Amino acid sequence: MQTLTAASLAKVRAIIAAHARPLDQALLAWSDDASQIDAVTAALATYQNPDGGYAHGIEPDMWTPDSGPLSTTIGLQYALRIGLPVEHPAVQHAMAYLAGQVDISRLGWVATAAAVDDAPHAPWWHRGPSGVSAIDALTENPTVEILGYFQHYQTSMNPFLLDAIAEQAAIRLVAQPDQMEEHVLACYIRWYRVAPAEWQERLLPDLRRTIAGTINTDPTVWRTTYVPTPLLVVESPADAWYDLLADAVDAQCTQLIETLSNDGCIQPTWQWGQYPAQWQIAQRHWTGKLTVEALLTLRRFGRN
Repeated sequence: MQTLTAASLAKVRAIIAAHARPLDQALLAWSDDASQIDAVTAALATYQNPDGGYAHGIEPDMWTPDSGPLSTTIGLQYALRIGLPVEHPAVQHAMAYLAGQVDISRLGWVATAAAVDDAPHAPWWHRGPSGVSAIDALTENPTVEILGYFQHYQTSMNPFLLDAIAEQAAIRLVAQPDQMEEHVLACYIRWYRVAPAEWQERLLPDLRRTIAGTINTDPTVWRTTYVPTPLLVVESPADAWYDLLADAVDAQCTQLIETLSNDGCIQPTWQWGQYPAQWQIAQRHWTGKLTVEALLTLRRFGRN
């Protein structure tokens, strides 16, 4: 089994130290030594607004300083990863913000802050005159992910409203075609990972169906094309759908090792096509984040 050599790992860590955001550097340090958790929470705090929501480019393609539900899910992804409990102020404030942002008529959340267009951003986040971004047109993103956080943290939300959101999300999953939009699939995966057992049992058959129909298993396009790759949905061999993608996961881990060995980093396969100066910064932030994620992934599969 191919693994990352010590020399390649040293090169990668040097690039991370030079270019990654303090938040992603701190996450890697915490993965090496769990006592470094305070560095992660301190870095994470720089993205959280007084209203509890997250912003300021925590999603590197969206630079608005105004809180938004999707940016807040990014903050909670970091919080969940390092195991922050519901009692932690960062979690409490984020969940209170999200509780206040629910759109009852939508039975969910919009993705972006209203002022997203006023700061540099990727075109897919642009609201424009309609006031709705391309992502906001996909009702399940980020609603089903946020739903999972409320079920996991069990913080204050009208239980009847939460049940209605969950029921709608489950029904919509059943109606999804085998090949579904990849970011919506990722949101369902994040919900499943923190959902109560009875919801996991209900979601699993359609998750397996849509994973099999959505994930691209052709290694020749993974490096250069924005496609849903196996590691979008697989975190470890313990995943309930690992058997569907075991060989493809192994191939993608090997490809990550080859790319890190040759280039020292993982770069995004997309561009903004606007705000060229700011995109250069966002590209560097993404490179740092993706490279840290690659190292953590390889570690989980015993390849680093």
